[in-house]
Amino acid sequence: RNSDTLGLTDNIVEVGGPKWMVTSIKGSPLINNMVMKAIDSLGIGGYVTTDDSSKAELYVAGLGSVIIEPNSKVKLIKSTEGEHRIQLDYGSIDANINAKPRTFFVDAPTVTAVDLGCSYKFSVDKAGDGLLYVRTGKVSLESAGRESVVPEGKFCVTKQDIGPGTPF
Repeated sequence: RNSDTLGLTDNIVEVGGPKWMVTSIKGSPLINNMVMKAIDSLGIGGYVTTDDSSKAELYVAGLGSVIIEPNSKVKLIKSTEGEHRIQLDYGSIDANINAKPRTFFVDAPTVTAVDLGCSYKFSVDKAGDGLLYVRTGKVSLESAGRESVVPEGKFCVTKQDIGPGTPF
């Protein structure tokens, strides 16, 4: 696979610009519907997809990493100074980020998870409902007029057409 011609899934993927390193942890993860190499790269607009027996690790521009769990789809949206953003279409991620607050974002169907310097797991089903668990630090779940700051050791449910709930 030539890393300069990244994929043809939903749209033509932008060539050039920042790329994040991706490693295959288990199975055969896909980048833009092509089996990735053991160590590969993902450009803006590119997707990593895992099936039920694959897993990958995405390295976030020197800020940490995101494990993409089985049965997941993640897209790299933006990578600029002060804003690094992925989109979790469905599935689960395990993020370990060491950055200034409001530098790393995860867009999901119902909310955006705003990293406030932390480690967390975030799962979203294909209907758009989700569950966040914060291991360390805090995450702000934000959606059309609603915000829920989820502290260390707490869970928070997100619902389609509602947004984030109350941490518990």
